[in-house]
Amino acid sequence: LPVIVKPADWLTLLTTPRMQASVPANGSTPLVFGFRAAATTEAGSFHITAANAHEGDAVEKTVRVHPDGEPRVVTTAGLLPQGSTTLTLDLPADAIPGSIHAELLLYPNLGAHVLHAMKAVLERPYGCGEQTISSTYPSLLYLELLKASHAESASADPVAVEAQTYLQLGYDRLGDYFDASGGLTYWGGRDHDPDPALTGYGIEFLTEAAPYIAVDHNQITSAINWLLATQQKDGSWKPRYGNTTADLNLYLARALWEALASDAFGKDAPKELHDRVNRAVAAAIAWSSNSAAAVHAPYANALRLRLEIGRASCRERV
Repeated sequence: LPVIVKPADWLTLLTTPRMQASVPANGSTPLVFGFRAAATTEAGSFHITAANAHEGDAVEKTVRVHPDGEPRVVTTAGLLPQGSTTLTLDLPADAIPGSIHAELLLYPNLGAHVLHAMKAVLERPYGCGEQTISSTYPSLLYLELLKASHAESASADPVAVEAQTYLQLGYDRLGDYFDASGGLTYWGGRDHDPDPALTGYGIEFLTEAAPYIAVDHNQITSAINWLLATQQKDGSWKPRYGNTTADLNLYLARALWEALASDAFGKDAPKELHDRVNRAVAAAIAWSSNSAAAVHAPYANALRLRLEIGRASCRERV
């Protein structure tokens, strides 16, 4: 049967475009077509057919041919206050002819800009316990931003579907890193040494994810109970690696407090758990207030301020 390569403007054939092949029953026959890239293309079609009057098939592949040079990306931005503007690009003087391509993106607001940029960081969850959360978080943040923008067709947005899928995969994967004690480990399996910082990270993630996927509240409760049980008498936590710091203790206090303050988890939590968390948060703040290093630690001071504002707001509502 005849095998034919379809001509395309991006390639030059080095052999005849038509060859004859005889294929035995249940067998195969190799054919070699030679060609050279003649022009650059982002999506060049490479089409081969093999057919006679009775049998036939075809294969089409998309080929990208980039210019023989170093890729350069030049960007600029501007505003459209009056409906028009001029953008100036400084292009290399030695740019290869025919290789320059331009793309124009228009955003109605900064939120749309951020939403578009976040699509590039969505990825399938992977790695240890910490990496699983960190690689899943962009998908959760994308869904949160989409909800905040009041998007009407989120279910029809393919990126939202991808983010939802990755969020579920990340949640399912994270379950393998929880120890029977309730704490979160880095390695799972035979690792039975949970880490306070990672457990707080897990509580924060699960609490935020609860409005978007079905999260087992018992898992959050167990993690909180583990943190409460491992808090030292002076109000601090001992990390798995390194020494305790004001940053760590205030971060854990914030993770505990925000979990109990959230509608997704806190409103259904028993009063006894609320009371224990409030005492633990107060103890952590007291420990950090007596830390000389925390006085000049911007992150610790920001965490303390956020906690105090949040707790004051709750007292006012009560």
